[in-house]
Amino acid sequence: MLRALSTRREFLKRAALLNAALGFAGHDLIGSTPSNSAPLESFAYSDATFEAGLHHQQLMDTHSVLMGLDEDGLMKPFRTMSGKPAVGDDLGG
Repeated sequence: MLRALSTRREFLKRAALLNAALGFAGHDLIGSTPSNSAPLESFAYSDATFEAGLHHQQLMDTHSVLMGLDEDGLMKPFRTMSGKPAVGDDLGG
């Protein structure tokens, strides 16, 4: 009887064992290349390039939100806790 795989670690361990077993039989479960292909080669960091995509847009959006926050509203809870006059709107949340 098969028991459920309870963790990702258990799944990965079993998948690696299965791939190794099939690799000895001349099959490769994970990749489409034969198991007798050339080994991976390292490359320099300068060889990898990334285009400014969605991650850059997310950075710009987050930056604009943070820069647009009211400074008095950000400081209000700290001023209140220290007993000082607290100006600014409650940011909520």
